[in-house]
Amino acid sequence: MLLAGLLFLFYITRPRVFQERRTKYFMILLGNLFLSALLDFSVCAAMNSGISRGTVKMEAAIALTHLFSVSQPYFIVLYLLEALGFSRRYTKAEYFAIAIPEIALITLLVMTTLRHLVSGGSLGVPDTYALFFKVWFAAIIVFYMTVA
Repeated sequence: MLLAGLLFLFYITRPRVFQERRTKYFMILLGNLFLSALLDFSVCAAMNSGISRGTVKMEAAIALTHLFSVSQPYFIVLYLLEALGFSRRYTKAEYFAIAIPEIALITLLVMTTLRHLVSGGSLGVPDTYALFFKVWFAAIIVFYMTVA
């Protein structure tokens, strides 16, 4: 959080900061990083204070934490495409094609969270949605590495 805050202050004090699209993408990336860290700290603090998983508020906070965390590779790719000048070559359809894995990942995250709320996590029983989510996330990272 400290690093994201310092970089945010550095970029906000630059002249003409919001006229460049790559700077806007970088600011979105920093904001996402900051919110991810903030939510992660709050979830850890809530768990340490005795709030257990399974409540709607706790599962929503965990899902938001994961949402901001897993969105980082997508925002990094958008920033790199703009910073390296490749964004001029891409059409809106190609940008949508880059976003499809992220949309699928968010859908899977929502499904995993809802399944955990409805069925409740059973100890010793493997969660196939969570395993599929991890495999899909790894595949998305490899996809974004090849795109960038």
